[in-house]
Amino acid sequence: MTIRRTRAAAALVAATVVTAALGAISSGAQAAGGVGIAEAPTSHFPDMAFNVSLPSNRPLKASQVHVTENGNPVQDVRVSKPGADKSGVVLLIDASNSMTGKPIANAMKAARGFAERRNPGQRLALVTFNKKVDVVLPLTNDEASIAAGLADEPPLANGTHVYDALEQAAEVLKDAGIAGGSIVLLSDGKDVGSKGDQEAAVKAVTDAQARVFAVGLRSGQFTPETLKAISSQTSGTYSEAATSGALTGIFKQLGYTLSHEYLLRYRSLAGPDAKLVVAVGVEGIPGTARTTYTTPPLASLVSVQKASR
Repeated sequence: MTIRRTRAAAALVAATVVTAALGAISSGAQAAGGVGIAEAPTSHFPDMAFNVSLPSNRPLKASQVHVTENGNPVQDVRVSKPGADKSGVVLLIDASNSMTGKPIANAMKAARGFAERRNPGQRLALVTFNKKVDVVLPLTNDEASIAAGLADEPPLANGTHVYDALEQAAEVLKDAGIAGGSIVLLSDGKDVGSKGDQEAAVKAVTDAQARVFAVGLRSGQFTPETLKAISSQTSGTYSEAATSGALTGIFKQLGYTLSHEYLLRYRSLAGPDAKLVVAVGVEGIPGTARTTYTTPPLASLVSVQKASR
């Protein structure tokens, strides 16, 4: 068992403990000045990894980044920007009957807006779901294929197989060899009819080392709890649109954010079962971004060390 799986299994309990002990500092916190931070799916204690987003497109060097754990400076910080050809995003769009009319039209418009803001060369896929899950557009960076794949509205049907769709999206990224990929999930309702459950969906995303950026569209069937839980457990974020007209702005912002991320790495010297606040400041950008994590208990560390021998 990997350390990430151990930590994922205890995520709900750990989140409660961390919040009580350290205050309400959310995963994926955004500083007032615009710097964002979230633990990356490729993070494995003690080798920590965080996605850092900037408010503008600019080069970033390790010497410009200041990192602390519980106020103690972190040494040997490394910063890199993954190549666009090594990154991938799956757009996961609800195509259930409740999306009829403006919702599905605006959802596809938002998908096109996301494509416009992504990094040139970044691979993009489109998966739609209702009572079945369809890979409409396989991962590609071909602009003509992307434009064609996002041009038309998908056929709508009964059912909302959110969990099955997440497993399919994770498989798309995993089969392409993409670690640290992203899934942008849009739904206006709760899961109806999936063969799998939420635990299986989160495990599939975690195994693929991906994040879920969930977008909830309010409707008569809307229940945000599932989307919030999935995004939280996969180091992603949750956004909510009061109307379908607001989707384009949300998707464009996500496209921009994912295109302006850097990967920050360092080796933590913290002991087992420690609750830590990670603070990141970037020279020239006001504010400090913070997030939290809990190191694995000693027994888990010993088990992983034995398994790796």
